[in-house]
Amino acid sequence: LLFFATVLTTLFAGSRWYGIDVLAEPVALFRALPFAVSVIGVLAVHELGHYVLSRYHGVQASLPYFIPLPNVIGTLGAVISMNDNMPSRRALFDIGVAGPLAGLGATVVVTVVGVSLPPVETNGSALVNQLELGYPLLVQGIAALLGQPLEYGAGQMVNPVVVGGWVGAFVTFLNLLPVGQLDGAHVTRALVGDRVSLLGKVVPAVLFGMAGYLVVFENGRAAGLWVVWGALTLVFSRVGGVTPIDETPVGTRRQAIGALTLVLGLLCFTPVPVALTG
Repeated sequence: LLFFATVLTTLFAGSRWYGIDVLAEPVALFRALPFAVSVIGVLAVHELGHYVLSRYHGVQASLPYFIPLPNVIGTLGAVISMNDNMPSRRALFDIGVAGPLAGLGATVVVTVVGVSLPPVETNGSALVNQLELGYPLLVQGIAALLGQPLEYGAGQMVNPVVVGGWVGAFVTFLNLLPVGQLDGAHVTRALVGDRVSLLGKVVPAVLFGMAGYLVVFENGRAAGLWVVWGALTLVFSRVGGVTPIDETPVGTRRQAIGALTLVLGLLCFTPVPVALTG
């Protein structure tokens, strides 16, 4: 039920990016299907990465729960539920890193497809005229390698499928924050042990600092977003993380994969991911 509700909310959100008047032409809602597939796809692949590795390590996990929300992308994301003990640091690492890596792969595919599609007219889209997306280095790099622009002249914008790639990158960055129950905390906990708790104090401070920087140097653009996430990470840090049963350290191969994943997460960061144009 949550999945089908999310399909509807992402279709409706996509109709706003395409400038479709759903009230005047309800059937035209399905013209936003590429947007809905791209957004739901990157979220589903991310969570299924966790699910597959959970099953591999014998950890009970649910299939993804999608969270419908009538916002600019139509969803608040997706989660899986794990009601089991974590057998080892290796299992914690594998389950934690699988989601971001799978999601990054899906993000690359969606972005490649999106920038290769023709732009859309924005004259009928009030949403496009009100919002400005900031693309991270990952999306910018893919567009540059393919020789495709991310900005067009007045009255046009990139194909909304690119927004699905933007969603994948943004979700990956946020999930790799090393605090609480986020993926970054699982990966870092598996790599460095209990020392990860120190990051519970550093991460909120960095996010609040980012908000302050934007207020001083960027006229406050997107500052509220980082204030909200600074507050959320404070709450997440109070919840705590996962304690595996077997504390045997992970090997050098997993350490290298973990370091690479965290670096790739930085490629998904941009100081102003979204801002009002007015």
